[in-house]
Amino acid sequence: MDVYVALTGLPACGKETFKDLLFLAATERGFQNHHISFTDVLRDECVRRGVECNRENYTNIANALRSEFGSDILAERIVEKVQGVQAQQQASRLFVLEAVRNPREADLFRSRLGNGFALVGITAPRELLIERIRTRKRLDEQPGVMDSRAAAEALLDREWGVNQPETGLRVGDCLAVSDFLIDNSGDLQSLEMQVRRLLARLRGEA
Repeated sequence: MDVYVALTGLPACGKETFKDLLFLAATERGFQNHHISFTDVLRDECVRRGVECNRENYTNIANALRSEFGSDILAERIVEKVQGVQAQQQASRLFVLEAVRNPREADLFRSRLGNGFALVGITAPRELLIERIRTRKRLDEQPGVMDSRAAAEALLDREWGVNQPETGLRVGDCLAVSDFLIDNSGDLQSLEMQVRRLLARLRGEA
C-alpha cells in the first residue's frame, strides 16, 4: 500500500519537522519512506538556467513554469519522480511531497495518485511564523527577511496569495482545500501526537 502525503503551509510553519516525525512513525510501522521536494525540482531548474539557488529564484522560476505550462507543471514533475521510485517494487511506501503552493498542484495529485493521497496543511499563528522566519537562518532564504519584520510579513503575504495570479503562490487556497490541518503552534510533543494520529487515520486505524 502506497501512502502519499503532500504538505502545504506558509514559510516556517514546520513542514520539515513534520516530515521527520512522520517518517519516524512510519518506519516503526514498516514503511519505506521517500521525500520528494518541489525545491529539488526547482533547484535542478536553477542549475540548468545557471542562476543562484535561493528562494527568490525558486519562486520566480516556479511562477514562470506555471504561467508557461500550467499551474500543475511542478506537480507533474513530482509524479514522474514518484513513478520512478515505484518502479523499484518496494512494498508499503510512504511518499512525502513537499510543498504544494498552488491548488491546481493538489488537484493533479488527487487525480494521479488516487485514494492513497492526502493534502496536509500545517498552520501556526502569524506572529510565531514571523519570529521563526527571522531566527531560523536558512542559507537559501530570501534576502532581508531575517533583518526586517516588513520583509518577513511581505514574504508571508506573497506565499499566502496576496496579489498573486491564479498560476502563482496561493498557499491560503491550498490550506482551504487540505484534507487535514495540523496545528504547529505548540511544543514538539504536541506535534508528534498529531502526526501519529494522522498516520493512523491514513492507514485506516482510526
